Amino acid sequence: MHIAYHLTQTALPRASHPKSPHHHTLPQMAACVRLMVSLDLNYRDMEEWLLVTDQVRQALELPKVPDHPTVQRMHDDAHGGR
Repeated sequence: MHIAYHLTQTALPRASHPKSPHHHTLPQMAACVRLMVSLDLNYRDMEEWLLVTDQVRQALELPKVPDHPTVQRMHDDAHGGR
């Protein structure tokens, strides 16, 4: 997880648009999506998992847990809108 997060920080911009709300960075969201896929969780379960895993939130420097629609949008964007 640490390696994936570090790699996304170097490969992705912090935000997709200068006027985006900046609640979460693109690297943070990419790491969440990667974890969701690795753990074979759905969007709602990923949100719940992040709520109960303090160490992961700290490692990803998440100020708050992204809600499941946010994770879904990131996942869909990464897969061409699917």
